[in-house]
Amino acid sequence: NQSQLEVTLWDSTEERPVNNSNFLGEVIINVSKLVPFAGSEVQQYFAVKTGKSVQIDYEATGQLMLTLKYLTPELAAIPGATKVADSKPVGLTLSIEEEWEKIKPRYA
Repeated sequence: NQSQLEVTLWDSTEERPVNNSNFLGEVIINVSKLVPFAGSEVQQYFAVKTGKSVQIDYEATGQLMLTLKYLTPELAAIPGATKVADSKPVGLTLSIEEEWEKIKPRYA
């Protein structure tokens, strides 16, 4: 299985980003690795990387802690199962090791 979930992180407080200066990084999750945990909540830390989808002049670092619940079509069809429309986010925490104001990209 080659399915991937790409999570891109952006600084929404930056009012006028220049050259993707508000890009914090990305995390790629291999969905096939979630299959054994289908129907369960999974909590894991992922390394934030610069990635390939957004061009920036600095290296993105940090960790993203996600709590995911992967529902297969078979599980979603079970009577009483959580439906996508009824579901709510189960959690997202971003952890940057350095103080953001010190490492935040600045453009002249």
